Amino acid sequence: LGTVPDYRVLTASEPAELQSLASGLSGLDVFLFSGRFATAEGKAMREQLRREFPGLEAVQIDGASPSKVAAWLGELASARAAAVPAGVPVVLGDYELREKRRSLPRTDTFRAVQRAVNREVVLERLKPEFAADEGAVRDFRALVRARAAVDCPVIAAVYEVQERDGAVFYTRELVNGRSLAEIRAAGQRIPAVNALQVLHGAADALGWLGSRRIPRESFTPAHVFHGEDGTVRVANLAA
Repeated sequence: LGTVPDYRVLTASEPAELQSLASGLSGLDVFLFSGRFATAEGKAMREQLRREFPGLEAVQIDGASPSKVAAWLGELASARAAAVPAGVPVVLGDYELREKRRSLPRTDTFRAVQRAVNREVVLERLKPEFAADEGAVRDFRALVRARAAVDCPVIAAVYEVQERDGAVFYTRELVNGRSLAEIRAAGQRIPAVNALQVLHGAADALGWLGSRRIPRESFTPAHVFHGEDGTVRVANLAA
């Protein structure tokens, strides 16, 4: 499957490894699993993945030949329609929602385009059922303020927060490249000189947050991104 240009294949050998990997993914389309993930723990994890990644296909493939799996994936890819689900406005303010990538308990995340400047961004929106909840809105605004105050060249930037048409959302930089967790799960390595750049970038980001005593979320390999051009970016972890 890894030889097919359209596929980005990641692997995990245990449920705990899968959970760590999934925490840093912006999207997941298909989960192919063996009997090791058919346990009660594996079933609970599949349900969690389905909640976080809308439209996820989960299929047990023990005994299926690689060619059969590849053929099924090809049929699935052909059959999939537009990624933004029904009921979600295609346009929100100046942003055109292109693809729903993740759903968390209180927020939905989309890949979007800011039409005025034709810039791809990540748009994270408070779910409609929480838009009238004063506490949820207050917490969401506080999180956005904390992340918008981060001004470190290595850390992904927050662009703006808006309240339009009853929706509360903010946009942030769309980070190019793959996280260290994704690179590891793909069974790949990066050259030593790039690994040194990654260490410097991660240290700069954590040092910047620490020197300013900014609270942050837990830091994992899923939050460090290595671009094809060698650039290093760190997810905005301000909390």
